Amino acid sequence: MSRSSTHDTANVVIDLVHCDQQATHVLLQSLIAAEEGVPCVYYVQLGQKRLKPYVMQDILDLADTKDCRMSTTLPPIPFPQELVDEEESIAYDGNHKRFSKWQKKAVFEQNLCLYKYIRDLDSFLLLDPTCVLVKDGWLRVLQEAREGSDAPVLARTSKVRRQGEVMATGWSRFGWYDSRKLRPLDLKECFEQRIPNPWWEHRNEIDPETLNLAFAGPFLSGFDTLYEHLLYALHCRRATGSDAALEWQRRVNPADCPRMASGSPYQPFDTQVTGQTVLVHSVITRNIGYLMMRQHLRNAGIRKAVRAGKTPPTVKNYPLSGPRYNLIGDNSRLLDIDMLKDMFVGERCFIIGNGPSLKKTDMRPLKNEYTFGLNRIYLN
Repeated sequence: MSRSSTHDTANVVIDLVHCDQQATHVLLQSLIAAEEGVPCVYYVQLGQKRLKPYVMQDILDLADTKDCRMSTTLPPIPFPQELVDEEESIAYDGNHKRFSKWQKKAVFEQNLCLYKYIRDLDSFLLLDPTCVLVKDGWLRVLQEAREGSDAPVLARTSKVRRQGEVMATGWSRFGWYDSRKLRPLDLKECFEQRIPNPWWEHRNEIDPETLNLAFAGPFLSGFDTLYEHLLYALHCRRATGSDAALEWQRRVNPADCPRMASGSPYQPFDTQVTGQTVLVHSVITRNIGYLMMRQHLRNAGIRKAVRAGKTPPTVKNYPLSGPRYNLIGDNSRLLDIDMLKDMFVGERCFIIGNGPSLKKTDMRPLKNEYTFGLNRIYLN
């Protein structure tokens, strides 16, 4: 049974099915720090990958402060391994986006996540670890934009450049979905069978630098491409009664949501973070995400701590600096060297000696790093 969101309550889906854990940490930190502006329910879709302790702590912190529901289940639709194996020997000619068998399995599971919430929720905003929130009241702003739009998906548009002109090939994955407008499409069937790809015949007319997964092959399905390209194709076919991509281009004009921006340096259609932006997606590195979050949400954590009575308003605090999951506590006790053994395996650490030049050294670049200060260093 589907669950509707009222005017006052919004649904936010966080897709962690295939997540970069450091990027997940940044997203969860921005969710914890930023005020939504409206009541909401978070649906956290977890994958099978074991999460690191600091990410689990972030999820627990989110659940402590928000209405948060966890799930590890996806719709029981099997991956069509035989269909995918049959095409492994096929080498497509012409201009196209390479898409490996491993990538198809991962995208299939991400597509199932999106399909699940289209099926279960009447309206929702989808986020994943490449997203960063950059303004308090972000959800209220996006909800108001959603209410003023009649599009099935409120998002940035996925585009390519064809013969010097921009061609839309889908919505970005990160957007607000109106499930009631999407359910009449053949959503489940597309995980089990393919449809011809109307963009494929135009692949040699596309600027190679702008290619996306709408040009991964001659078919579209829930395992051949990203669901946002498939949803857009099904929507255009239903809206126009045509299977021709150029007819879609003439008759369907999707609008970009000005409240969202792409943070990818590889995005050929650049968008800039402005005073209107509340959500940045496709942020490709943890460091860029941290910079965006701190620039725009620098005081959010302080305000939240003050409201909770944890930090006096006169005390200067840096709640977002340093590793989120502090493995060694608050330095209130001495640690034996054996206690630190293997504690930071896989983490980047800096060791600093105590020398005369230390006071003259700018330590700010180490603000977000595990740092150990020693009285003496012996290099053997």
